Amino acid sequence: ILFTMRGTQAPLPHYALNIPSDDRVLGSAAPAGEKTQLAEDSILSIELTPHDPVVGEVKVDSFVRQGPDLHPWQPQLARTKQGVFQLRAAVHELPDLHAGSFELVFAVGRGSNRPTVTQLTEALRREPPTVVNGWQVLHRAVEIVAH
Repeated sequence: ILFTMRGTQAPLPHYALNIPSDDRVLGSAAPAGEKTQLAEDSILSIELTPHDPVVGEVKVDSFVRQGPDLHPWQPQLARTKQGVFQLRAAVHELPDLHAGSFELVFAVGRGSNRPTVTQLTEALRREPPTVVNGWQVLHRAVEIVAH
């Protein structure tokens, strides 16, 4: 006899984060740990890509961290059928982003057990950040250069 549980979903595949700098060919990743540099009048391109096809619902929570403070960020990430999340927008049109250095932080996961700001802050102290409440934590340092 085979029993199945309703609501059971396939495991969430590992995601990769790509935020290319201005001086890079679109779609190429900066080496791990390198800061993404953008001019104020350039385009911010973010791509969260699963290593395997995604089955079921996946959510992304976005944050900006400057210094020790982590704040929710609400960009309009588009999702493809394959589970890729993308953003392509002019830097000057994105709220909460301005000249200076900061970190973009993303939590990718399923369900209502979203990590709290406190849990994410703790996860970012580890290298690499781990999974929190079943949600994968991804981040990249970004510097917006004023003209």
